[in-house]
Amino acid sequence: MLLPGPMMKNRVISLLLLAPGFALAQTPAPAAYPYVIKGKLGKLSAPAKVYLINGVQATDSATLKRGRFELKGTTPFPLSATLVLERQGRLQSGWRDMMFGGKMSRAYVESPDRLRLFLEPGPVVVTSPDSLRTARVAGGALTADYQRLDEILLPVAAKFKTATSKAQYEGIDKEYVQAQLAFVRAHPTSWVSLEVLGQARQMGPPQYAEVAPLYAALTPAQRTSPLAGNTGSCWRASKPRPSERRPPPSPSSRPAASRCRWPTTRASTCWWTSGPPGAAPAAPKTPPF
Repeated sequence: MLLPGPMMKNRVISLLLLAPGFALAQTPAPAAYPYVIKGKLGKLSAPAKVYLINGVQATDSATLKRGRFELKGTTPFPLSATLVLERQGRLQSGWRDMMFGGKMSRAYVESPDRLRLFLEPGPVVVTSPDSLRTARVAGGALTADYQRLDEILLPVAAKFKTATSKAQYEGIDKEYVQAQLAFVRAHPTSWVSLEVLGQARQMGPPQYAEVAPLYAALTPAQRTSPLAGNTGSCWRASKPRPSERRPPPSPSSRPAASRCRWPTTRASTCWWTSGPPGAAPAAPKTPPF
């Protein structure tokens, strides 16, 4: 999987900026959430290693011993991450200079044997006879929510591979966002939904009036988390204001929303891969529009 392509320059992988605003401060969220990932991948041993990647940053690793591994740590809030298996031990994921549309561009290349999962309080168990691409994942309520989200979004994301025009691509974007928001409405207090709301702003975007009630349904711990504080602040900056006659803004006086940065959504990466998360990527290709 390659990030970003020439059509995705405005969808840069980044950490959410911590900002005040839309989140309603009530009960403070815990300072950290523990997670445990336990796995059994056949009979692999050293030098084989697994890496835990948050965004584009490797945050933990473990060497396999007769197929078994365990990763423990904490996060500021429950979130999704990528688990990567490297049979030779060296992490392949990283930034590369590659040719896109006749021009050299910096792209993030992901290792092919990988798996997306959701870090949550309580153990997440990963099992496979040979690789992460064929692994089964079991966990708690958030793992179940994340798997349900995949079931909803993957059929829509698959349509990006057959888009042949900008209009088609934008139409699929909108369909993807609506599928995300439908999931949030069905799971209003899930940490998975909070992450989805942060992603949805990058595609579309949906209207402020459509999203604001979904934030109101979050739990106090979610509303006071760094993710909700920043994401809500960016949504708030996009709230429609009474129309006024004003001169065009200068580059230095852009509204706050233009300075907000969002994590890369799954849909924005689908153009560059031939399969769902965890599948080996196809050769990159430039969208024909």
